[in-house]
Amino acid sequence: MADVTSDDDDSDSVSEAVEGDNSTNDQDVDESSDQNLIIDNWSNDVETKINPIEELILIMNLLKKCRTIATVIKKSSVVAAFVRKEQLILKIKTMIHIDCKTRCNSTFLLIDGIVECKQLLMKLFNEKRSLNLRLEQVNKLTTIELNNEDWDFLSSLQFVLKPFYFATVMMSGKNYPSIGLAFHAVHKLKHFCTKDRPFEEQIKQLKKLLLAKLYHYFYDDVEQNEHLQVSS
Repeated sequence: MADVTSDDDDSDSVSEAVEGDNSTNDQDVDESSDQNLIIDNWSNDVETKINPIEELILIMNLLKKCRTIATVIKKSSVVAAFVRKEQLILKIKTMIHIDCKTRCNSTFLLIDGIVECKQLLMKLFNEKRSLNLRLEQVNKLTTIELNNEDWDFLSSLQFVLKPFYFATVMMSGKNYPSIGLAFHAVHKLKHFCTKDRPFEEQIKQLKKLLLAKLYHYFYDDVEQNEHLQVSS
């Protein structure tokens, strides 16, 4: 698979737009990251039945693993201590927190945290039997261990979701965004999703899934799209 750790040009464009507000946004991210588990009543109404296509099944199964990893770190004092120790040794500042299923940015932060902590998590999986863990905890870690394909898929998810994360931060109500800025961000996201790279079939499929939703909520409504263009 091609290297997906570097941002696309459109991702850079969106991230540069929020660079000036880094101090405020970092504070917002830190505040949201401090919440280990968000209880959101709206999640009761979220559609959970999805078309059983391969990419969506892989995403759902992988997110289950990531959420279980975050839960184990939160609930096990032994695992949490191991993670903190390795973070200090490796100088990793990124934290792994449970996401809120109805908040896409929190899911991106979960994925981003898992990817950034790859080295220490691999060490945790390799050394789990040497830690002072109960057998059931060891078995749990075994079932959620990430293989090479999982890591590649997570890196792809991190890559395609990063521009959406920056766009959402940029259009946050705290930053008093204009309609013109919102239209510009949506247009950039559309361009990002339609721009393909060779030898990146997995990323291409993920972009198609995102593009379908982008059209559904913004471009298929012709009247709404025209209003956005006029107002911008």
